[in-house]
Amino acid sequence: MDKKLRGIVLYKKDYKDKDVLATIFTVEEGLVNVLLRGVKRSNAKLKYAKELFTFADFGVTAKRENGLYILTSCDVIASFPELASEPEKYFEMLSIISAVKELAKYGEQNVPLFLAFTNALKIVAYDEVQENLVFCKFLYDILDITGYMLNFFACADCATVFSGDKYLSQRIGGFVCENCKTSDCIKASESVFNNLRILNNMDYNKLKNLKLQNLDELLGFLVKIVAERPGIRVQLY
Repeated sequence: MDKKLRGIVLYKKDYKDKDVLATIFTVEEGLVNVLLRGVKRSNAKLKYAKELFTFADFGVTAKRENGLYILTSCDVIASFPELASEPEKYFEMLSIISAVKELAKYGEQNVPLFLAFTNALKIVAYDEVQENLVFCKFLYDILDITGYMLNFFACADCATVFSGDKYLSQRIGGFVCENCKTSDCIKASESVFNNLRILNNMDYNKLKNLKLQNLDELLGFLVKIVAERPGIRVQLY
């Protein structure tokens, strides 16, 4: 029986002469692999389904023994061809995709991650935002999705109001004070701590009005924290 999956094309590779294999991040089933038959032909009706970042309702057949769906229809919601002509934005989206592919699972729904990804994609594509700021916001959202509870007022362990250095604890999933730090903790500079506080609860559509100082330091900190989660690697492009 055919089904509809709403999703975004994350990855594609050529398959045989006229076909393409695509990895699509979907609302309903997380990551799925889909065979797009004949889409490399110039007159193919479904040729837009093979384009990176295509956001669409994909009609697919039931899975075959090899785990592949077969594409039967593609109702495009949005496409982002302009990203290919803007290298900074394109590579920022590739970095975001690297994180999505690490966190999303095949056959497992992850609506919060999907919503964060679609918000990030739209802002990178349509707005003029400080380079890698959207990536930082996305990595910050990943901390929330993976169970971190960031309190910027008091230590997550002893509840003492912060007055000195702060450390992000992997074990506790929050900031702790000097007295509570352990070997799994990573020190956050005052700049990183303040920038994270600014990103806290900030909507993606407000990022275009934001300019952060020391953004590279913040990005490095977030990549380190996210990448130290078990089984996760994040690649910067």
